[in-house]
This record gives sequence, structure tokens and C-alpha cells, in this order.
Amino acid sequence: NGRAYLGVGEHGQLGELVCLDDSSGELIWSYPLDGGVKASPAVSVNDGEVRICFVTAKVDTSAYCIEDTGREGELLWSFNPPDKGYAVGSVAISGGSVYFGTDSGTLYCLSDEAGEEGGFENKT
Repeated sequence: NGRAYLGVGEHGQLGELVCLDDSSGELIWSYPLDGGVKASPAVSVNDGEVRICFVTAKVDTSAYCIEDTGREGELLWSFNPPDKGYAVGSVAISGGSVYFGTDSGTLYCLSDEAGEEGGFENKT
């Protein structure tokens, strides 16, 4: 829909997710984070809702899901895995679940099957 999403920031530093107009490069909105975002965000569009999922580039990483409301990014959920590891690679989205791994060798699958509003169940 004419937008590009980009994570910025270095390992262990503050970062943000930015939404840019893909024709002009103009900043539409940004969402500040406690860590940089070096891996590519994954974008999911369902019934017009645009959701961007990604992990931060730091030890004791977190996964995030931000919804593009049109004028701003709104946090839908975040998940800090219990292994306190560093995320390796980007997240993947498939079948309504979000997948990512850490350097401890653990693959996480986050799903809303738990039935909690805005929450995701951790299936390690």
C-alpha cells in the first residue's frame, strides 16, 4: 500500500521501526524500541490490518508485533523469551503464527491460540 517498513539501530543500542512512503522516502511514523532492529521485519496483511513483526538485535532479545494504523505504529504485543538469548535472523509468519529462533538453539512459535486478547501462546 505504498509503504516500506525498516528497522534501524545497532546491536545493544536503542532503535526503532520506521514506516516510509515508498515513492518519496518520507517518514510517515516511527516506533521507538529498547534495541536496534537489524533483521528484516515480516509483514502480514489480513482483512486490511497491516502488522509488522520483528526482533531486536540485543542479548535478551524481544519479539514485537506493531500494527500500522495509518498514522502511527501501535504495539499489539511483545514477547521476551525465557532463554535470554540473542535472536538469529528474521521472524517468519505462517498460518497465523510467528516464528523466530535464538542463539540458544530454541525455535519459538507464537500463536494466538491461547485465546487471550492481544496475547500469544509460547510453543517452544
